[in-house]
Amino acid sequence: MAENITGNKPSDSHQAKITLSQLNPPIFYKPLNEWLDNGTGYFETFWKRLHPHGSHPGLSDEDDSIFRLHLVQISTLEVLRRYDRNYQ
Repeated sequence: MAENITGNKPSDSHQAKITLSQLNPPIFYKPLNEWLDNGTGYFETFWKRLHPHGSHPGLSDEDDSIFRLHLVQISTLEVLRRYDRNYQ
């Protein structure tokens, strides 16, 4: 998404997320605590919540899997809505 908007390929996924927070208008909003440049914003900690024990720690229980699925769905829909509204 960052590359599509800016035309520049970010060096890694973290740099892409930083880019998304620095756009005008941004995809990740600093005033809403979505990106704070210190590791504590919503999207900065989102991956940590989805993978609290690393990328492949084993299977989660059903309740946690459903909770994480809902987080991904809600967050993705909002990011895509902002992208469609401002960059399509």
